Amino acid sequence: MIFDFLLPFLTQYGLITLFLGSFLSTFIFFPGFSELSTVLFLSQNFDPLLIFVSLALGSILGGFAGYYFGIFGADMILRNEKGVKNVEKWIERWGNLSVFAASFFPIPFPFALFAILAGFLKMNTKSFFAAMIIGKSLRVALSISILLWGINLLKFYNIFI
Repeated sequence: MIFDFLLPFLTQYGLITLFLGSFLSTFIFFPGFSELSTVLFLSQNFDPLLIFVSLALGSILGGFAGYYFGIFGADMILRNEKGVKNVEKWIERWGNLSVFAASFFPIPFPFALFAILAGFLKMNTKSFFAAMIIGKSLRVALSISILLWGINLLKFYNIFI
């Protein structure tokens, strides 16, 4: 099973694996990595603050990479003109809120593609980065908090039942 391979690998290489996985999942779109790995690392008693830093930094740097890929990889993006037009309308209508929403919510739009198209459309770099950093950081903090709450709830349940 995948957990038989994944758990020893993640614990052997530690937070570096978490950082790199978060980077790649944001830049390439590998859904569920952050959530799954957070559960695994919390279950192995890694420090939640270090988990947050690893996930947030990896995710933010993956977003930076996607944004700059969009700026410099325009030829590849032009092949999907319809998708570009849809994202362009969303960015024009909602601006920084669209970046925050794409950073915070995993659905309906993968952030990797959003970041690439925001770079391609030459969205203001500073406002893009600010909205992305806030959205990604809040998402990671919220997911870690919910998972810790669930773990503590299970511990409490096991003590009294």
